[in-house]
Amino acid sequence: MSDRTFADADRKLSVTYLRDGPLVGPDSPFIRLRQRLRFSHAGRVARPDDIPVDLVADMGLLGRTHIVDCSAENPDNFRFVCYGRDVRMENGRNFQGRRVRDAGWRAVRDFGAAEYSRIKTRAATDFSADFSHVSFASNDTTFCYRRMVLPLSQCGSNVTHLLVSILLDSSTDAG
Repeated sequence: MSDRTFADADRKLSVTYLRDGPLVGPDSPFIRLRQRLRFSHAGRVARPDDIPVDLVADMGLLGRTHIVDCSAENPDNFRFVCYGRDVRMENGRNFQGRRVRDAGWRAVRDFGAAEYSRIKTRAATDFSADFSHVSFASNDTTFCYRRMVLPLSQCGSNVTHLLVSILLDSSTDAG
């Protein structure tokens, strides 16, 4: 059962929120990344420029991580500053430098705008990580992944960016 679903004629994204945090074991890269960032930035939220690429790589999340600039008022204008090469949305399209509204698939646009806005709003009072399980299904592809989103701040207080990392659970392609 999912907490929220985004759909258009040919595809569906379902999100289940992991309210108790990550699953133990398979989510250990999430746990290790969160702990290392918290240790390095004790007492404040991390700045986007302070995220060490080698740390993300050490956790095995480099190709499956992106940073979203969420400083715009309208979530459709949130921009992908960095975009992981192994993220499979829209058949692996590279969204680096693009806005959420640039997604060609309505379900993906609606999902990105709603989810990033929800997390930014929650993070205004709680800088903790957001964990969820996402399922994607279309006519020719299905995949499931676990997602961790960490709020970041350019100025140390207001959330200006989100660090999004995913761990692929399963995938099938037709053909």
